[in-house]
Amino acid sequence: MADERLIEDYRKLIQVTKAMSSTLDVDAQLPGIMDAAISLTHADSCLLVLFDKNNALEVRAERHADASKVAGKDPGKHGKYSRSVIQDVVDTGQPIFVLDTDLNNTMKDRASIQSLQLRTVMCTPLHSRTGLMGALYVHSTTPTRAFNEQKKEIFMALSDHAAIALDNAQLYAASIADPLTGLYNHSYCLRRLDEEIQRANRYGRYLSFLLIDLDKFKVVNDTLGHRAGDRLLGKVADVIRAAVRRVDIPVRYGGDEFAVILPDTGGPVETHGGQSGAEILGERMRVAIAAIETGGAKVSASIGIATHPSDGAKEGQASDLIERADAALYGVKRKGGDGISRHAPASFVG
Repeated sequence: MADERLIEDYRKLIQVTKAMSSTLDVDAQLPGIMDAAISLTHADSCLLVLFDKNNALEVRAERHADASKVAGKDPGKHGKYSRSVIQDVVDTGQPIFVLDTDLNNTMKDRASIQSLQLRTVMCTPLHSRTGLMGALYVHSTTPTRAFNEQKKEIFMALSDHAAIALDNAQLYAASIADPLTGLYNHSYCLRRLDEEIQRANRYGRYLSFLLIDLDKFKVVNDTLGHRAGDRLLGKVADVIRAAVRRVDIPVRYGGDEFAVILPDTGGPVETHGGQSGAEILGERMRVAIAAIETGGAKVSASIGIATHPSDGAKEGQASDLIERADAALYGVKRKGGDGISRHAPASFVG
């Protein structure tokens, strides 16, 4: 009977592993990992922590046997856990398995074990190709949910597969991101723009593309220094990130140029007072960029907009749309900058 349960658990693990490997999005992987940790170990609660870009430990997900909840950065936001156990695993890079806290003299006297009345706890490090990236933790407070050697074995296997999947997803995310701003990079922009044009053609929809160039950015670098210039680029990225929808694709196009791909935007039915949704968004970003505090140098942006298929043949390529947006942008530059130009029909807002 026990062998049959183990076989069934490994069948579930194979299914979970396939699901984790089918996506390179960390946020999409987390629910499956958490559900599997609960179902395979019969734990009361599960927690997954990862190091963030500042090398601080961050709670990325948690799950409870009686409910599904996602935590913020505070491990105690929705549930209570033995932080000392998690910290020990992170500090040493070694797993902790306590199948019965009453029989473990070191563990049973810990304040967190006593206050939480933990009967059994397991925590494993999540290793990447380059080092430790986090930990996976489960515990139970009831004898009926106590872990055993079989649960320990299946939890170790799940942790190993989760670490591989998460590492692959993080490496992919790094490969398509601009390291300074965190926005998508130039090569990803070109690939996604081609894909979105094909999708727009397939379903008969519109697509808009914005090019954003900071006016006189060199003056900021020359007068305030390159670090100030980098900080300004980060603030501009924050403005763009806050303005776009979840389906939009914000990009650091290169140097002091940014771009935004706007699916399902630019059609005649969505114009408001003669402005398209892309123009409204662009104007909002232009105003917000102009309000950025730089410490002395004035900041503004020139924005060019092109729409597919309005601004080209239906079978047009990404390069065609970029060229049209670029031409619109330099139309703004010729008029002194700090404005928006739509490629066709020509318009100027400033």
